[in-house]
Amino acid sequence: MQTNAVSVVDASTWTALATNSHAADARQSLYPYLKDLCFTRDGRLLVATLLDPLCSCRERKTLRGYRPVSASIYVFDGDTASTLHCVEYRRSTCAQHCCPVNYKPAMSTCGARLAVIMNGVVAAGADPGAPAGGGAAAGGPTSHVVQVYKMPKSTLSLQALCRVAILQRCRGLPASLVDLPLPTKLISYLLFRPEFD
Repeated sequence: MQTNAVSVVDASTWTALATNSHAADARQSLYPYLKDLCFTRDGRLLVATLLDPLCSCRERKTLRGYRPVSASIYVFDGDTASTLHCVEYRRSTCAQHCCPVNYKPAMSTCGARLAVIMNGVVAAGADPGAPAGGGAAAGGPTSHVVQVYKMPKSTLSLQALCRVAILQRCRGLPASLVDLPLPTKLISYLLFRPEFD
């Protein structure tokens, strides 16, 4: 049994089409670190969120001052299970008792960007509103930073690239798309609706 593997499986025969046996190189096993696993809206990328399973709730119950835990976001190709990107960061949260919004990445509507909230350290004497920099050695108070990452586009078709460009420029989704003078099938594609819908 492989404890650190991600496989793409044919559901009709339950055979593995592709396996990545080193899904998370920094850890011996995906269990108990794997907290979330989801596909992007177009189904071409798989995003895994891994957190250290530490609980510091009881230590500082009155202050709710959680210790930073190591977190990782892995992006896999949805067809080959190969690792495309990894984001390592620290987050002050309790992986066992906090809401997933504290560590789960947010995807843009078009699926082209991923946003992560992470800890940053404000340097001594710096404006707390300024972008955080440095590291734990900086000795300043902890702030929260939102970092936005562009998702890999190498496997996108021209049709999918057009959808990303349209969705990035439309405001008030999905109402603004429905009002466009476009065929119903094209609007359904833009909204990621399955063809059989």
